[in-house]
Amino acid sequence: MAPLGAWSALVLPFLVALAAQLVHLVLVVTLVREPARIRMRERSDDVPEGAARAAWRLLRTSPVLRMLVAVEVFWAVAMIAFETLTPVRLAELVGGEDAAGALFGPAAAAAWALFAAGAALAGLASRRLGVATTAMIARVLNAGFVVLMAFAGGVLGLVVAFWLAYLTHGANGPMHSALLHRQSGPRTRTLVLSINSAVAAGVASLALLVLLPLAEVTSTSLAFAVAGAFSALGALCYLPAWRQGRTARGG
Repeated sequence: MAPLGAWSALVLPFLVALAAQLVHLVLVVTLVREPARIRMRERSDDVPEGAARAAWRLLRTSPVLRMLVAVEVFWAVAMIAFETLTPVRLAELVGGEDAAGALFGPAAAAAWALFAAGAALAGLASRRLGVATTAMIARVLNAGFVVLMAFAGGVLGLVVAFWLAYLTHGANGPMHSALLHRQSGPRTRTLVLSINSAVAAGVASLALLVLLPLAEVTSTSLAFAVAGAFSALGALCYLPAWRQGRTARGG
């Protein structure tokens, strides 16, 4: 039965989502500040050029930033695996798409709660380990759990591995964003983040064209294993940021 009478049953979820987004916006405006200690002077602020040109110029001249954007090449492949292949594998295990959909809906909802928990845990861990180190650990763990999905036995094993992948996916997100923010200034930050997202979206599209045919021709397990192993290499792309952080702290 629709909770709002004559309206569609989808209206209430949309209203709840809208309210949550508004709360999120208020919290961002109220709480998010740029600490002076992590501001980095960028040369593009010293020249009269457009923001887009400044962002691309920063990418060309900053090897640390280039490597951070390159992380998305590996990360996006893992995301395609645990977001797209999981319902396919569930359908194989339970013997049908309808039954898989009934399981995947609640599992995906719980996964997003774990995503948020992972982000919170990463914030705590980064205070002790550092942002770059936390990002590297999260990237390796996320890749490992994607590989685990290839070998998980039964529905429960697959769902638990899926949840752990989302937990570490959430942990990687704020650490990656923090590192991107440190490499850009107020004039270029939005465009740098957009470039990062564009790389992720482009690679995800290509990964779909590779992983789904691979799963069909071989098996979803092999596709999970290949995606996870490839994604683990992305941790290496954090090394320049990690070395920069150590230098900034004086060794």
